[in-house]
Amino acid sequence: MNLPKSSNLFNYTKIKDFYECPRKGFLLHKERIASKTLPKPLKIGGLVHTGHEFYAKATSPLGSHSKEEAIGIGLLQMKKDDYCQTDEDYEESARLLHPFLLHPSLTEFEIIEADQTKIIQLDSNTFWTIKPDSILRHVLTKDLRLGEIKTTAGYGPKLQQMYHKDIQPWSYVAGEKLIKEYDLSYIQMFIITKTKEVKVYSEPIPISKLRVSHALTHIIEGIKYIKRIEEGNFYQCNRNQCITFRGECIFNPLCDYDNTSATYREVMNNLYKPYNPEEHLHLEEVEIIHKAGL
Repeated sequence: MNLPKSSNLFNYTKIKDFYECPRKGFLLHKERIASKTLPKPLKIGGLVHTGHEFYAKATSPLGSHSKEEAIGIGLLQMKKDDYCQTDEDYEESARLLHPFLLHPSLTEFEIIEADQTKIIQLDSNTFWTIKPDSILRHVLTKDLRLGEIKTTAGYGPKLQQMYHKDIQPWSYVAGEKLIKEYDLSYIQMFIITKTKEVKVYSEPIPISKLRVSHALTHIIEGIKYIKRIEEGNFYQCNRNQCITFRGECIFNPLCDYDNTSATYREVMNNLYKPYNPEEHLHLEEVEIIHKAGL
């Protein structure tokens, strides 16, 4: 069995990128390049996820490591990550990850599965991939939950509302519902704050059929939107996304040049590197392709 072509693979991030800016989607998923340096919040959040991924795999049923060993594995792998470029990167990420892995809320759950990529076939040439942070089983109630981690500078009611409605984890739940692998009862959201004193919030969000339905519609419509852009070659820049409250778009330096010009290629070589969003999709690590039956 061969993996589907990358042009036929879709996920939450790809849809989000094209909705935000078709040119950003083009550069990431067609030109397949990424910035050599990430904005610090994205870098630290990514490193925390890397550390948790290896910790979770080490303590899952296939890992057989003690909690202490797993924490060491998570911290070590985080330090080896490509985006961990300085001691400061590591220290700041470890400052968030370590107290989270020791937090009492984690003792309430067994890790059933960690960062497992699944491919869901929607039609003959359209495939949707999901990769939840974890699947958890509550040690007392035995119900199954989708585990998701967020890192943020602070946490209050507005951010809580945004996280609870965030389409990303709901799209993962929709995928799990389609393949009928796990009967999930909650999304278990873990929020790690990057304040002077690191705080960890653990919040169960009951599964809502309406939100699952909305997430599935979002995915299907998003895939159709990308296909229309690709068919018409409509990769225009959305100038409203060049600078937002999250900062400057990483592709701003390229947007003023035609992609056939020498300057465009020079800027690309200086500031960007090849990016393969499917590089982790090796057959031995990917579950069988599930047919969605849509």
